[in-house]
Amino acid sequence: MKPSIQSPQNPQVKLVTKLRDASTRRETGYFIIDGAQEIERALADDFQIDCLYFPGEDTSQFRGLIDRLQPEQLQPVSSAVMRKLAYGDRESGLVAVAKTPALEIERLQFSNRKPLILVLDRIEKPGNLGACLRSASATGADAVILTNPICDVFNPNAIRASRGCLFSVPLAVATSDEVIGLCAKLKIPVYTARVDGEIDFWKADFRSGAAIVLGNEAAGLPEGWSTARCRSIVIPMCEDTDSLNVSISAAVTLYEADRQRRNT
Repeated sequence: MKPSIQSPQNPQVKLVTKLRDASTRRETGYFIIDGAQEIERALADDFQIDCLYFPGEDTSQFRGLIDRLQPEQLQPVSSAVMRKLAYGDRESGLVAVAKTPALEIERLQFSNRKPLILVLDRIEKPGNLGACLRSASATGADAVILTNPICDVFNPNAIRASRGCLFSVPLAVATSDEVIGLCAKLKIPVYTARVDGEIDFWKADFRSGAAIVLGNEAAGLPEGWSTARCRSIVIPMCEDTDSLNVSISAAVTLYEADRQRRNT
């Protein structure tokens, strides 16, 4: 195991803390994971952990996780360094640096011949992305595809809000044309959620697979999603409510899809 890093001013520590910035993540090809549960999920789903930082004073509570990694992947640090590395009020005492995986749409493999896909267009808030991923995981969605995302996929807030589901749900970044082309290849319908949608969402047929497309939190979906292959749906609301948070819309729609698919 490597010698413990004692100073918060250590260059390696400074580089890790910079990974909280999207520009540094893009430049280096690495991102940061906070928390034992999230790191466990990343390892379980074969994400490449470059280094695990943990308090060297007492490793007993982390022994199971530490034993799964090679000595060169382990970096003990002082409590002062751990406080600098930890995110917000996290007290789990573990931070990992992982390699950013490829997110091309071609990497998605569908063992289910009638897949359920959640598509998030230009999603902006990391917390909403994380919550959508939790709902996708809970309802057994086969993939989540981000089209033209505004927020960085591996934003620490997105990872935290997803409770690690970001690592277990198959994920890709693509254009709307690529998504529509994929759905044509899979022979599944594309349902776009709009406030002026054609049909109530529970009247859509999700039983034979579908792509559910949700738009930006403020602007909704652009006209690029208004094609012959797309049919618009609406979540009915009382008159004094004009919209739902995108994560709520995702949960409601995915659970309706899951209900239909369980009853086929």
